[in-house]
Amino acid sequence: MNELAFQTPAWALVALVVVLPLAALLVARRRSERVARVLSLDPPGRNALLVPVIALVGVAVLVGTAAAQPVLVDAGAAPTRDDAELLAVVDVSRSMLAAPALGAPTRFDRARALARRVRAAVPEVPAGVVSISDRVLPHLFPTPDPRAFATVLDRALAVGRPLPRIGGGLSTNVDPLIAVAGRGYFTDGVGRRVMLVFTDGEVLPIDPQLFREGFADAPPVDVVFVRLGSAGERVFRANGRTESYRADARLGAQLDLLAEAIGAPVIPEAEPERVEAVVREALGTGAVHTVRERRSTVALAPLVLVGSLVPLAVLVRRRNRA
Repeated sequence: MNELAFQTPAWALVALVVVLPLAALLVARRRSERVARVLSLDPPGRNALLVPVIALVGVAVLVGTAAAQPVLVDAGAAPTRDDAELLAVVDVSRSMLAAPALGAPTRFDRARALARRVRAAVPEVPAGVVSISDRVLPHLFPTPDPRAFATVLDRALAVGRPLPRIGGGLSTNVDPLIAVAGRGYFTDGVGRRVMLVFTDGEVLPIDPQLFREGFADAPPVDVVFVRLGSAGERVFRANGRTESYRADARLGAQLDLLAEAIGAPVIPEAEPERVEAVVREALGTGAVHTVRERRSTVALAPLVLVGSLVPLAVLVRRRNRA
């Protein structure tokens, strides 16, 4: 359902500036009447004042409306659960640029596509987006709005952003995942929390025991790793040449050790149905209710400003004819 809203309603008061030109117009009208009486001429008709007054008021109203920034809000209702949330954690380290061939989808592209697929499979569960490289960065906290989720994946995420603090940023530090589990990334009080991590598995070494203890101290969360890529993939430059990157099998084995330490599955990207099934099982079932959401807005101020040119043109034309 579409709704009209104003982002800065107080600015509509700028329409009051029309008082000044209206006062000047009335003064000029009275002066013309006095001159006509002195010269024994017929005074200007009342209709001569009507058109410029209407045009002035029209300009003021339209400019005031534009200043209030009207927007057309596409508001809708979405089914949602209060007892479960999903966080898609996307690896943005440089190795995620690897692809099987020049022009083929990169690991990063495939991760985002799979994240959208899983999100669509559980539409009633609020979902958010986090990026991870040598640190984590929240981009969207769990929301029932699927458009917001897709927009963040497409526009807010990019490999190498933020820039790594040290090194070339090829490998990922998954230690910050403990912070995601323990801090305010999920809504307080949510019983079922799922962290879906998309990575090529090339992670920096971490003591599995410390990893296990970190998650044990955090509120309960189900972690699902999705491994992307294969040993033959390369990072291609814009000119078509490849970088010196080679997949490191030792780093891939490290992910398996960390996943085992916290009891998390590692699922290859070639099994999207299994990813969906595991996520659904972890989220379980719960009461679904309808919430109102604002999906998109269309700015109307530019159109209103263009419309104000019509009465303004009438004023200019009458002045030139006079």
